[in-house]
Amino acid sequence: MNVAFDHTIFCMQRFGGISRYFCSLIKELRPQGISPRVFALLHRNEYLANSPDIPLIGTPVRGYPPRTARFFLAASGWQARRAIRRWQPDLVHHTYYDASSSTTRRMPSVVTVYDMIHERFAAKLRAGRTDSSRKRAAVESSDHVLAISHSTSRDLQEMWGIDPKKITVTHLAAHDKSINNTGRHEVAADLPTQLKQRPFLLFVGNREGYKNFSGLLKAIAINSRLCGELGLVAFGGRPFGEPAIREISSLGLNPKNVVHLQGDDALLEACYRQAAALVYPSLYEGFGLPPLEAMIRDCPVCVSDRSSIPEVVGDAGEYFDPEQPESISEAIERVLFDTARREQLIAAGRERFREFSWERCAAQTANVYRKVVADAS
Repeated sequence: MNVAFDHTIFCMQRFGGISRYFCSLIKELRPQGISPRVFALLHRNEYLANSPDIPLIGTPVRGYPPRTARFFLAASGWQARRAIRRWQPDLVHHTYYDASSSTTRRMPSVVTVYDMIHERFAAKLRAGRTDSSRKRAAVESSDHVLAISHSTSRDLQEMWGIDPKKITVTHLAAHDKSINNTGRHEVAADLPTQLKQRPFLLFVGNREGYKNFSGLLKAIAINSRLCGELGLVAFGGRPFGEPAIREISSLGLNPKNVVHLQGDDALLEACYRQAAALVYPSLYEGFGLPPLEAMIRDCPVCVSDRSSIPEVVGDAGEYFDPEQPESISEAIERVLFDTARREQLIAAGRERFREFSWERCAAQTANVYRKVVADAS
């Protein structure tokens, strides 16, 4: 079976979870009897550029000149649609919510939905209204929808009335790139000196709004033991702006102990391995990879009890109410200062992350492809 993957996400993202998902998925499809091909004329995605085993119609570029991203996206889309029509695949898998994908609607198609954040938080995320309308159009025009969690599937049904028979859940996975071909862990990057001076909690990802970084700061600030003995590393997202710096100071936290860090996978690897715990206080997630990534590195996790997070973490996390700083604080204390509980979570994490694999995701996805094509025949 020939399956085409369009250009959209590979032109939109240089790095990012969605493009990483597609590269991981595509690499595992061949053993499932699927012949994939990516159509991205002038893409800027690093994962795709560094994956010579992925069949590609297109050329990587180092980046787009300022204010030209829309032009390159449109040009790549025009070329992709022409090339896909010439190839005549059995099915098209749309990599994002492309408003112009209607030109390939005569072919069976599927689309992946990652979350319903813009819809759940519409009042706070006004900039996402265009994405939301495109998403709904893509969902309604596709023959089948892949949801990355049962939580996302329920949201699609409850908020948009999508027929559950049209949705299949295909969980993501966290690949341990630190393990080489000998089965041994490769050396992670060295941490900055300031992070070696005291234990630290780790927060991974963007910090705005529903990610609830502010809730974590408050939870640390109200607990003298946490505030006095631990640092906090916020990995990824933008550097701290003035509002964040003011909030840190107003809560009585030492700004030197709250560190923003950016870097590659090797540096993130080092953070997971050295952190006292990962704290994941999000109010909503479509899936939530950081807890799985932490489990692989024997880093215990303290997590929110909302949306997809319990579905992913299972019994391998210490849960809290993300809207109650006291609940967050107490969960962190249990993980850090109860040795038996800490060891129990680490052991549970080693088992839990094995339940999620790209091989399983690819097998489930391939079954959807076959069903969609068979129904269209």
